[in-house]
Amino acid sequence: MTDHLIVPAEIVKQGYTSLLGLHSRKPTCVHLGIDCPRSYIPDNPDAKRKELGIAPDEKVVGMIGRLSPVKGHVYFIQAARIILDCHPKTKFVIAGSDAQISQERLKRIAAQLGVIDSFVFLGIVPDLEELISVLDIGVVCSTGSETICRVLLQFMAAGKPVVGTSINGIQDLIDEGQNGLLIPPADCHQLAKAISNILSDSEQEKQMGHASRKMVESRFSLPAFAENTEKVYEQVLADLPRSNE
Repeated sequence: MTDHLIVPAEIVKQGYTSLLGLHSRKPTCVHLGIDCPRSYIPDNPDAKRKELGIAPDEKVVGMIGRLSPVKGHVYFIQAARIILDCHPKTKFVIAGSDAQISQERLKRIAAQLGVIDSFVFLGIVPDLEELISVLDIGVVCSTGSETICRVLLQFMAAGKPVVGTSINGIQDLIDEGQNGLLIPPADCHQLAKAISNILSDSEQEKQMGHASRKMVESRFSLPAFAENTEKVYEQVLADLPRSNE
């Protein structure tokens, strides 16, 4: 019989508590921890921007993840069309391997919407830190999945403001209005509004990025993961019945 459960997200804890009838104290949410290097700034960020065809005065908004319908790439492209009306000096990056959707299909959609020239499509990126360093905003607009959203943590560790859909584990990582903005899934208009909101206010962008980094250091780093896991072990051991000696 299990004495305790450790789960990776609050949504999973709620599921075990309600669906399995467990006491709310029995599952404990311990979020994934990631390594937090001191800096995500590459040796020559200007060279990376030039390599990607990004002008010095352009803002960069990016998505990283496998090309699958659940990741919401189509909504990202649709949102870009809206954003460009107000922020024409913006580039959008999509990086990830083909899965249920091909990169060519996404390119066709971007071309049909007239925004292909504002997009940079990449496949598998060997150095994610280098790519993330050139982004101004990191986006996760998935419509499902994301019990653990590692790429969102990577955006945050790099000190980037984030925009994410209000589903599953994403909700645990974004403190609304502090390190980023939450939006409903499958809504390109709300996605465009959130991204434009950050692009329109450079001071807010800076503050959100700083908050992202601080959140990872305090709550989602490897030391925080180890400490929180250890606390669960200690509590479980403390709650065990003691035999009479």
